[in-house]
Amino acid sequence: ALEIRTAPNLKDTIAFIGTHLDHTRDDSSRQMQVEKINEVFSKNIIPSILAGDLNDVPNSKVIQTLEKVWWPSYKVNQEIEPTIPSNQPRAKIDYIMFYPKSKWKIIETKVLCDSIVSDHCGYLVIAELIND
Repeated sequence: ALEIRTAPNLKDTIAFIGTHLDHTRDDSSRQMQVEKINEVFSKNIIPSILAGDLNDVPNSKVIQTLEKVWWPSYKVNQEIEPTIPSNQPRAKIDYIMFYPKSKWKIIETKVLCDSIVSDHCGYLVIAELIND
């Protein structure tokens, strides 16, 4: 995972974390990866956004592990828009999640598919950072 922090001023600083988890059928590497992501980035004292190809589906052990720390941009246990393959999406493996859960409000989500651009659909999330 790679973290980049914006720093226009202390009040508006946000961390963006991008990752691409292991793609193999066995989820043991992905599980170790998300446990480390949770361990490292749950210590962030600034609001954070996690985005990437997580190579696992909603309700899997890997995604449920992330959801213990991160707030998903979709409604858990509801119909979730698939993101792959882009020519006929059948599964969701691309995500955007937020930390801490109490600091974010999801305004809109949208899956954008273009098979010329990528084999994955884009996943657009409009979120509001709630300042105290």
